[in-house]
Amino acid sequence: MQKQIEQYLNRATRGLWGQKRQHIKQELYSHIYEKMHFQMAFGKSEQEALESALQSLGKPQELNAGLLKTHGLPAFGKALMVTALVGTLLVTQAQNLRTIEVFQKTPPCTSSNSCLLPQHYISLHDLTPLLQQLDITAEFRMEGLLQKAPQLYLNGENIHLPSTHLLGTTPENAAVEVSVLLRGLYINKNIKVSGLINPQIEMQNSRVKFENQTIPYDATDFYLSLIQKDIEDLTQTQLVFMNDEYTRTHSERITIKVPDAPDGEVYALLQKPSADLYDAQGKPLRALSMVLGEALNGKVALYTNPRELQPVSLKNAKTGDVFLRLSGDPAKPKYTEIFPNPEDIARHF
Repeated sequence: MQKQIEQYLNRATRGLWGQKRQHIKQELYSHIYEKMHFQMAFGKSEQEALESALQSLGKPQELNAGLLKTHGLPAFGKALMVTALVGTLLVTQAQNLRTIEVFQKTPPCTSSNSCLLPQHYISLHDLTPLLQQLDITAEFRMEGLLQKAPQLYLNGENIHLPSTHLLGTTPENAAVEVSVLLRGLYINKNIKVSGLINPQIEMQNSRVKFENQTIPYDATDFYLSLIQKDIEDLTQTQLVFMNDEYTRTHSERITIKVPDAPDGEVYALLQKPSADLYDAQGKPLRALSMVLGEALNGKVALYTNPRELQPVSLKNAKTGDVFLRLSGDPAKPKYTEIFPNPEDIARHF
């Protein structure tokens, strides 16, 4: 089964080289295993789960064509970093919190990308004034020889966003996926991201909140992208994030006292999964499950395996439960280990 996965990844990334190819292969590998674990949690065999995961990605030659066309991973963060080095932040709303409405939409399902769940987007109309504060001009174009596809230019440079991250056919209806925007702004080294549900960014004294009251935007993907590689390298395990429905069904809720934490500060709980997970060859998978929560009124709510908690360090993650305080501030460490006292943890059965 492992050989089948490797053959697929090699064909899908043919023509890409060096670290870029390895990075994309690792992302695809993680995507395959996440889908497999989810399918197996609902009763599918390993082979059935693998076939379903590969089918969701599409044929490897078609996926390869899409990757070559977009040059792999988005260069959004790089473009923002370059422009920040040659420009000065222009702050126009010094003390006010401005709210930008984001909307949820299912990205197009094509043969070159997997059929994703609904994502949150920000319209180009709302994004343009935000980027102008960073001395960045945004331009939307429809380009392509055989088939027109949306393209986004920042300061005249095409940043090659895949179709799942960039929607629309005209500047009036164009939109960018919010998690891609947050990652790009964080890479800028000047932009702080805070909060998990309907998060906000801070540009010196200017604050902007991304909000959807009907279907709130959850920034889990952003925080996961910050810590995943470091934690997996340190613990030699794979981070597994179950969806909310699975987490609530198989876990119990706890609250932890964090009296000094500002509202919106994000916390993570890493622990051994409640059920054994296996790789494609049937061998036990070394994995850590992860759930996130944010502080409110000096407490943070998380979901945990129904057993006695034992706070430990990341180096000892296999023997207990790891609590982390996460930061979306580029000037601070991405995460800090915390060790809550037993009396500060309350269970809610």
